Amino acid sequence: MGDLRLGEGNSAEKGTHLVATQERDSHNLLTEFRGAYILELKPSVNLIKREGNQFGGLFSRGAPSGPGVYGVSTRGHGVRGEGGVGVVGSSDKQASFGIQGIHTTDNGYGVKGEAAGSGTGVCGQSAKGTGVLGYGDTGVWGEGSGTGAGVYGRNQSGHGVRGEGPVGMYGISRIRQGIGVWGITSHPGGYGTGSTGVRGDGNGTGAGVLGINRAGTGPGVRGEGDTGVFGISDKPGYAALAGYHPPERDGFGVLGSGATGVFGVSDRDGSNAVVGVHTTGYGYGVVGAGQIGVVGLSDKPGYVAVKGTHSGEGFGVIGDAAAGTDTAGVLGRHGAPFGAGVRGEGSPGVVGESFVQGAGGGTPSGIDVGVLGKSRSGAGIFGNGRYGGQFRGRSAQLHLVPAETAGRPTAGWHGKGEIHMDSDATVFVCVADGDPGTWVRVVTEPA
Repeated sequence: MGDLRLGEGNSAEKGTHLVATQERDSHNLLTEFRGAYILELKPSVNLIKREGNQFGGLFSRGAPSGPGVYGVSTRGHGVRGEGGVGVVGSSDKQASFGIQGIHTTDNGYGVKGEAAGSGTGVCGQSAKGTGVLGYGDTGVWGEGSGTGAGVYGRNQSGHGVRGEGPVGMYGISRIRQGIGVWGITSHPGGYGTGSTGVRGDGNGTGAGVLGINRAGTGPGVRGEGDTGVFGISDKPGYAALAGYHPPERDGFGVLGSGATGVFGVSDRDGSNAVVGVHTTGYGYGVVGAGQIGVVGLSDKPGYVAVKGTHSGEGFGVIGDAAAGTDTAGVLGRHGAPFGAGVRGEGSPGVVGESFVQGAGGGTPSGIDVGVLGKSRSGAGIFGNGRYGGQFRGRSAQLHLVPAETAGRPTAGWHGKGEIHMDSDATVFVCVADGDPGTWVRVVTEPA
């Protein structure tokens, strides 16, 4: 069969049309159109079954810039292909397309791929380049249904999904407790040894991962797991995990909330598990608030549970109590029957200083004292050294507060060496143990 040629009367504007019509029956009514196609090129059975035959059913070549095949349908498919590969398009020109889909209205799709079951709607492959490349205000838009993914990327050795731009990866969730960006890894491992669900790399002082919450009081970044957030740094003087709050606003650089708000562990001798530093003005390196503000624990003999060190002219530890309350700035307790509640070492070991002004006329107020000692059954203050006690005063070296009654003690056990001053300022000395003991009066002469 020879080539079919266009007649000489066909112009470029006219072309040649293949028109399909419906016939009319004897009653001049249109008959039913039989078949699914207007034109079908159907190879014989021997062409199909013969091995080695790999030619196409239809070949069409357009003008230099015209389409090879042009299909139009008012409601159905313009062009439809079925087979192992429904439609194949190839191009050998750079920056050209094997297949191009164009939609001319505002709401539609240039290319749409559908798959049944667990298949893939659109599959793009490239040996060295990009499997799927999207251009537009939104380069690639993926929308999933149910628990599926809107966009799913997988790579055996590289990036499953990679984004580049002023915002490399941007995720939005519009449902309650939704997730803007979710990364999953199935590889187990310990700290720093397993695979990573989400990884962000920063450059210079930029952030590897930046999380922002501009509405409400929710967190910018939230981590959940056996360890919610884990940070690693191998650079001396830097922090594995850092929190910053602008100093002009009241807030916390790091806030820990839980059975233990903040827990610090150090396995290096001489290092610190938790360090708090205040760099400007008057502030606190560490503040603890609660029924017990700060608790220090140590199980090593000779070591201390809480240590305060001052490198200049100041105090290692200072305790403040609220004014007008019968409490102490510092309270020391010992769990054993015989142990020091508070122990001071140095020269002197303990200094007590009172800034309370006494009553007028120099009369003692009873509370204007540098050191106050109390005991329920023993001595309020006990001194043991070269001298048991050494006193210096601007008014007098020693002041005995007179008793409320006159005379020596007449009841209770008293020991040898006790000194007693009665309400008349008469001084008695106990010279023998007993109940009430043996007392002698000290005879004085007028000065």
